[in-house]
Amino acid sequence: MAARRYRYMMATRAHHPFFGDVSRKQTDLCIIEGEDGEHYIGRWVMGVCIVGVRFPKCTTRAPTNAERQRWNGKQTELGERPAGAIHIGENGVALSTPA
Repeated sequence: MAARRYRYMMATRAHHPFFGDVSRKQTDLCIIEGEDGEHYIGRWVMGVCIVGVRFPKCTTRAPTNAERQRWNGKQTELGERPAGAIHIGENGVALSTPA
């Protein structure tokens, strides 16, 4: 089985099939695990971990160099326990497997 390729991207608009609109007021980091014709599919990196969130391709983009620098090395948590660090490569490619 091929390893899954994750990408970090920046988004504001997001929708979940069950929870509805889970958009953010400001551009925020999301992790993409797949895609269909019109959406990237993944989850927000920070906050409540809801999987299967759909991010419209027309409003979702790769992080800029400044955004990559700001996010690289930041720690993530699951509950109150450390879950890993964010490492973003060129074009948003996840350089380590996200938690």
